[in-house]
Amino acid sequence: MEVYSLKEIILIVLLLIGTTYYGDFDESVIILANSIDRELNSDFLDVLNAEMTVTLVNAEEFEQYKTTPYILILGGHKTPEGVGEIIEGELHQQEKEEIVGGTSMIVKLNLWREGQVVAILAGTDREQTKIACQEHTSCYCTLLKAVQVVRENLISPDHTTMAFLWPHILSSTDKLAPYLPHYSPTTGHSVNTCSLKERSWFFWCDDLPFAKYAHPVRFVLFDIESGTHTIYNEEWWPVLNGISLWAAENEYWNRGYWVHNPGLTQSTPRIHIHTFSAKITVPVASPDKALVINGWTQGEFCKKDMEEDQGAMAAILGRMEFTVEKTNTLKSMQQTLEIWARMMQPLDTLVLYITAHGGEDYLLISGNPLTMQELRELLDGFDNRVHIGIIIDSCFSGRFLSDDIKAQTAFIITSTSRDGYAFGDWDPENDVNPGDKGSEFTSGLVESFAVYFPETGEHPLSPKDVYGRIFGTIEEILMDVFNGATEKDAAHQHGYSIPQIWMQGLEKMPFEEGGHGGYQ
Repeated sequence: MEVYSLKEIILIVLLLIGTTYYGDFDESVIILANSIDRELNSDFLDVLNAEMTVTLVNAEEFEQYKTTPYILILGGHKTPEGVGEIIEGELHQQEKEEIVGGTSMIVKLNLWREGQVVAILAGTDREQTKIACQEHTSCYCTLLKAVQVVRENLISPDHTTMAFLWPHILSSTDKLAPYLPHYSPTTGHSVNTCSLKERSWFFWCDDLPFAKYAHPVRFVLFDIESGTHTIYNEEWWPVLNGISLWAAENEYWNRGYWVHNPGLTQSTPRIHIHTFSAKITVPVASPDKALVINGWTQGEFCKKDMEEDQGAMAAILGRMEFTVEKTNTLKSMQQTLEIWARMMQPLDTLVLYITAHGGEDYLLISGNPLTMQELRELLDGFDNRVHIGIIIDSCFSGRFLSDDIKAQTAFIITSTSRDGYAFGDWDPENDVNPGDKGSEFTSGLVESFAVYFPETGEHPLSPKDVYGRIFGTIEEILMDVFNGATEKDAAHQHGYSIPQIWMQGLEKMPFEEGGHGGYQ
């Protein structure tokens, strides 16, 4: 007669009743439970013991296991025998209300140490806690295996990936999609909602932290019942039921969501080299105009960076004696340019600056796409003798160096190439400009302009018309400013972005093949 081990018996039972077996989990799991919950949930504990190495501890023993990587706690903040006291201070009020209201599974990442996964199965009372264990057996097993898969198999080879876990189980009624799913200027928005047929855990892998959008990210869904996972290659952050996830800085840098962080920290300016918060004073009669556009809108990344970009660029253009206006909406941008097109005379100067998220053929202004064709049509309204300069800080901004836009402008500056990614504030090790504020390229551009237009004292330029002062000696000044910006741009120095400059009469852009160097 063949004799089976307890683990083998449990596996046979699981197969007979149709429950998924997830394979051995490589790590040991500490289970904190009091004597009551141990007895009531013995079947649940046997299932876990069949799939992984389990160590059962009580509240008195827990302190020596508190910093282990994987911990499961049975019972909530009111659980007796010391268990409730251990977790009471670690639960938010909303989480306590969830437990009191019924059954709940609460996931806490990096709670008592980096890389830690703590799960709490609890209910209103001991019977509800038992139900919580029964309902979430497969959820917990899949979670541990999913975390292991993400960490071991889904981190980029150069270890730049930030991996996040949404700590709530998704169901078939949830709607998950990238922020701007597959926008096409010809067809408009085409919603690409990720398929959620069963309960799933959702992980988001940001493969290029600090970069503006669009850039490579991955949505990873782990089916709880089957234990299998699906990867969606996307370019935008996730939106769950109409709400952007991790878009706010305090959420992105909240370690409670991190499955993997390669050692990155939030960029904070340490040295304030230049401050551009002073009130802009411009001669009322100045015919030369600058429109400074911040494309950010609620629910998007890079809020602080783009606000700083807009403020700093508006201030430095004010020093240049432009009449400066700022806007954050596409409608206001269009209306302002239409009015100025009727006002501005030959030899007047217009500078258009945009900081925004961008796709391969558009910029996002207040969540609305501005295509190259639409920008060209806005410029069509100006007299062809008005000097127009365009500066764009966004991903793929080099695509706006098209022949039809060049035909309408005196110069175009972009933060990167046709296929490159622009970066927000990033201060890697050995950054030559660690105290910058705002996007990497714009902050360097403003600082380089400030050399010619200091906050106090006379400008070291001839007081002719604005175009002559700034762009008349274009090779000397604008190229010098551009080069200064690229030298301060950490993303460019690390090979992630390739800033571009084009000017009337310039035969080759600096970072083209055979130009002045740079990355190919």
